[in-house]
Order: sequence, then C-alpha cells, then structure tokens
Amino acid sequence: MKKCDSKTKVILIALVCLLLMMLGTVLFVVLREQKPKINLVDNTDEYSWQYTKAFVGERDADMKLDGELTEKVWQSQKWLTHVEKDVSMRYTTAFTPKGLYIAAVAEDENMQWNDTRAFMNNSSFRFYVVSNKAEDYFCFDCINFYVDEEDSSCRQQTRFEAKAARTENEDGVPTLTAEFFATWEDLNYKVNPETGVPEYARIVPMYRYVEGFESADNAFLKPAFAEIDNDRVRNAMLFNMSGYINVDQEGTDLGNAGNGFAKSDGWDISDLDGG
Repeated sequence: MKKCDSKTKVILIALVCLLLMMLGTVLFVVLREQKPKINLVDNTDEYSWQYTKAFVGERDADMKLDGELTEKVWQSQKWLTHVEKDVSMRYTTAFTPKGLYIAAVAEDENMQWNDTRAFMNNSSFRFYVVSNKAEDYFCFDCINFYVDEEDSSCRQQTRFEAKAARTENEDGVPTLTAEFFATWEDLNYKVNPETGVPEYARIVPMYRYVEGFESADNAFLKPAFAEIDNDRVRNAMLFNMSGYINVDQEGTDLGNAGNGFAKSDGWDISDLDGG
C-alpha cells in the first residue's frame, strides 16, 4: 500500500477542515431561521414580593429610621437627660410587639467624625442593651450597639437597624440624633404573651465624647451610677413603652451628692425628726 507523503496529508486535513466549516455554516443558517415554539400559559395571579434587608428585623411600617424623630410616638415619651463635659444628652424608648426602638439626642460643641467605623474616635452613641432574662454577664445577653453619623455596628453580630443624622440646634450647636431598632427575639428578651412586649428594657445609653483622633481624653459619657460589663447587669437604666421609667416628676428637688452627681440644690431637712 502506497503511503501518503506529508504534502498530501496537509491537503487532506485542510479539505476536512473546510468541509467541517461549511457544514457548521449550513447548520447555523438553518437553526437561525427556525423559530422556537413557545407555549404560553395564561395566569392572572398577582405576585407580591417584599424585600427584607439582610441582618435587619421587621419593624413597624409607620416607623422610619432616619435620625429625625418626626414619628408621632416620640412626641410624648419620657426622656432620660444627662449633661456632662458640656454635652447635653437625652434618651427615650418605644415598645411595640415588633421590638425595641431607641431615640437619642446629643448636643456637643466639639462634635467630630474622623474615620469610617472608628467609633472610639467619632462622636457617636453606644447602646448597651441587657436582656431581661440575664442574671449574670453573658455576651449575647448584654449587647453593644454603636452608631455615628455614617455607620453602625454590633460586635456580637446581632440583627439591628440604626441611623444617626448630624444637624445644628437653634443656637448653632452640632446635634447628633439617632434612631435604633431591634426585635425582642434578637435582643433575647422574654415578652408578655398578652401584650407582646416586656415590662421594661434594661439599657445603658452612652455618648462617645471625642477631643481628637486617638486622644486620651476621649471617653464614654453615661448616666450616673449606670455600669456595664462584668456581672453588673442590673446596674442599667430602666425604660418601658413610655420611655424612661424613673423620670423626675414636675417640681422634684434633689440635692448635692458626695460624688458630684445631682440635679439641683433643694434638700429640705427641717422636718428630719418627723420622718
């Protein structure tokens, strides 16, 4: 049998390739001209879809977290007020079966934002929420939430939503206003099955006072006698569906205290012997 030389092999390979290309072209043209048959099924059902953000619980439809406090519920709440280092702060809460809402306002002449998610170096709020089931300190019963004018964070990765907005008050003082929400389940709270809310919430609200970036004078400002971490879980401020529980009644007078924390000079000990 006579063998093909190399030149003949090349010619045969080229002819085969050309034949395949022609066949591919013909198939492409034929298939392109064919129209696929699509069977349509009539369906009048409406599709309703609602987007739910990841890591955020479902809040009430009438509550918008924008740092403006324009919702009706905030207009009648009782506020915890606190003044320290010439910073005026106030906090309140609202309860619904959906979860816990916190409102916070700070007026600070030295307010500043220095870096992304640098809460220790940004004027910001910290909400330390203690579960009503907690007897001792446990990181998922005592949860820290941070929020500044740009970002928010939770080190325990608990679902929540928060927003803070920076404005100025009537006197031109920088003002940071924040709104926070988390579900009772995410906060590990036990609720009353009839009302859907707990009797109270244990919270230590704090404001991060910032002198400067990485300054040793940066500090958390929190209400007197409130404590965090370790096993002091009961040393928190109590809030309910109307706001701060232990708010002063109108006309209340409190005197000086040895540690410097007091609200007014007004002790009356003239009738001390009378009880």
